[in-house]
Amino acid sequence: MENENHLFEYDEKFKIKLELWKYFTDDSAKIKDRMWTISSWMFSVQAGLLTFVANKFPADTQQSVGTNYSVIAGATVVGILLGLFTIIMIFQYGNHIRGMWNRADMIRRELPGLSDIWFLKSKKLTDLDGKFAVTPKKGLPGVAKLLIYLSFGFTTAFIALFIIVRY
Repeated sequence: MENENHLFEYDEKFKIKLELWKYFTDDSAKIKDRMWTISSWMFSVQAGLLTFVANKFPADTQQSVGTNYSVIAGATVVGILLGLFTIIMIFQYGNHIRGMWNRADMIRRELPGLSDIWFLKSKKLTDLDGKFAVTPKKGLPGVAKLLIYLSFGFTTAFIALFIIVRY
């Protein structure tokens, strides 16, 4: 009689799985926030360094870089290294996020009712038996890819500036 008001019975195994699901989703959210924070700082530093390098270039394109050569060359090398570090950092965080999302998804499938709420009974996400046909995703999350492209742009700009200064 007591369980008539509840759709599912909550045993100890269910509670453990629910706690694991919460852990993996919370961890991925924290790492995603950290990735955004660190990459924002890194992009700010790279933008500042790029501005510094641009200000050291002579206004006249025919004029030689001259005494600013070592400053500009050093700053572009630092920019290249920062860009590469940022790409590696985002790649690592992105892989961690994807792994946590996949783990949470595996556990979510074993929790009765949670998948129904998660997908709101979307017909596109179910197979013929009515079971959810979502497979674990591979690769980086979209936001990590976007941040890597942005970092790649900064790195390319520093490489181009280094080549211009060098020749």
